[in-house]
Amino acid sequence: NVGKLSAELFCYLGEKDYWGHGYGRTMVGFALRHADALGVKAIFLRVMKENCRAIAAYKRYGFVEIGDSDARSWMSRLSHGGYL
Repeated sequence: NVGKLSAELFCYLGEKDYWGHGYGRTMVGFALRHADALGVKAIFLRVMKENCRAIAAYKRYGFVEIGDSDARSWMSRLSHGGYL
């Protein structure tokens, strides 16, 4: 979901056999590069609160937790020079 200045990131890697092989890193890296190329200033995502692996990975990419609802946490990342 991409708007003029913001986008929502959705990545899902359900098969546990594929965890820990860099596929998630590849997906997120591709999405962030593409968003930067489009001029997106802010990227948002939702992640299950108990998904500590994903939350840690998103934080390595500069995402911060900005709120939560039910079983999910909201996270966001600003591009260089971005704003909310």
